[in-house]
Amino acid sequence: MKFNKTGQVLMYGLIFGLFGSLITYLAISYTSGREFSQIGQEALYLIKASNKAEQALFYIDQSAKYSVQQTIYDLAQKGGFESPKCGDYFGYSLWNTKTKKIDECSPDYKENFKSAFSGNLDEYLPNHPEVYIPLNNYNLQLKNQLEIIGYAISDLEIPIGELGAEIEQFEISEKDGLQ
Repeated sequence: MKFNKTGQVLMYGLIFGLFGSLITYLAISYTSGREFSQIGQEALYLIKASNKAEQALFYIDQSAKYSVQQTIYDLAQKGGFESPKCGDYFGYSLWNTKTKKIDECSPDYKENFKSAFSGNLDEYLPNHPEVYIPLNNYNLQLKNQLEIIGYAISDLEIPIGELGAEIEQFEISEKDGLQ
């Protein structure tokens, strides 16, 4: 019986090709053992992180509210001073003495308030159960005797996703369509 040599080469090529593709498939399937999360899992992580951030901001707002009340009370108890310039008399701050006049001893309300407020606020912030809030993190502005505006020096850092999981980092800029 005679065989055609061209068919024989084609048969060996087909066998080696199938064998090679099987090995390649097995190698790829074992090395890329990445597990895919459920659809929308990352979106849920973002929503949970957003909720944590909102809770932390609400906690800061409430802490500031209580700190303002405590600061006003503390300064009223000390005659408007954090520490009196002209001394005290039986625990009461003096605003003038025989040697110094009232304009030399009068308290600087804004600076005393800012200093006392920062101290009172920093007593509340470490007590948040889930988010680390940095201390001495606010620049304060006092406006119209009733408005207190605090500008954060550094941002809150809220973890996204499960603890210990690798998180992809990326930045969003205005050119990405978000404004």
